[in-house]
Amino acid sequence: MPGLIDCHVHVGAWSLDLWSNTVVPASLSALRSARVTEEVLGCGFTTLHDLGGADTGLVCAVEDGLVNGPRLITCSKGLTVTLGHTDPRLRGDNRPGLLFERVGSMSVIADVVDDVRATCPTMIKEGAKFIKVMANGGAYHPMTRPTRSSIHAMKLPPWSKRAKRSVSGRQNSPRSILCARPG
Repeated sequence: MPGLIDCHVHVGAWSLDLWSNTVVPASLSALRSARVTEEVLGCGFTTLHDLGGADTGLVCAVEDGLVNGPRLITCSKGLTVTLGHTDPRLRGDNRPGLLFERVGSMSVIADVVDDVRATCPTMIKEGAKFIKVMANGGAYHPMTRPTRSSIHAMKLPPWSKRAKRSVSGRQNSPRSILCARPG
């Protein structure tokens, strides 16, 4: 019998405190992510669509049989903006970026189109199967509203279409949906 598919997970988000997910040692974050994948496999899920957080190392560990888990389809990190959804910093917090290179981080700050152009090719090179755009605020950050557009003027560069990558996004308003159109 075919298994279940979860189309929106974050296996690296073992806590709702996104900063805690990011600053723990990378090995601990990786082990926690591995445990999540093993637990969901035990619940009958055979495919997970991770929308920010699972990295290529976890995908390879599952494919190589080092971790018992479902097939992982990942974007690596989602694209967000300063003080947007999944930016855990508060106003006045001057820590750089989101420590996006860390295993537990769910996103990369891309405030302008040039940031997107610089970030996406690296994510694709590292195995991202799709691009996630957090085009509006979410319930997590006190400085955002779910319907407020964050990246309303930004479109993904035309190369995303040439790279044959789909776009997934957090869009709660018509204005924010427009930013996820490739090209």
